[in-house]
Amino acid sequence: MKPIIRVNHEERKIELNKEYFRRIQNPRSEEYETLQMVRKDYPRYEVCLYKIKRNANKKTYKGLNYEYMETYILTHEPKETKKEVLDEFYNMRQIAECHKASYGYAVIKKWFLKKYPEIAEFGVEKKEDPKAEKVDETKEAAVEVKETEEPMTAEMDAAA
Repeated sequence: MKPIIRVNHEERKIELNKEYFRRIQNPRSEEYETLQMVRKDYPRYEVCLYKIKRNANKKTYKGLNYEYMETYILTHEPKETKKEVLDEFYNMRQIAECHKASYGYAVIKKWFLKKYPEIAEFGVEKKEDPKAEKVDETKEAAVEVKETEEPMTAEMDAAA
């Protein structure tokens, strides 16, 4: 990680990443001197740690590696197409080794998930409609009420 200091004029902050923050702990360091110069230029700006914004909606597939993909193809692909699909997979992996930056794991993962969409849904809990659950609870409560009313009516008739 490269030490970074940045001035955010919109929020009036001097932002440091963790590595830079660690280095300014030493008052004799070059980073400390740089921070002090920036603070002199912007005395009313707040010094804070810069946090990387994470995408909460990003889908992750833990355990979906090349070995898993190969095993899945071997076990789930029909015999007629198994060799063809494996050759395509091995070809993509070979290209990925040569061109890591532009044609890597992400491209192969996208191909694999398109070919086997059931993997994308594996392990995802299906959310049921909360309204449907309330309707079911109401029906159960109504059944319980009916069951309790009938014996009470029979007892009242016997008593009368």
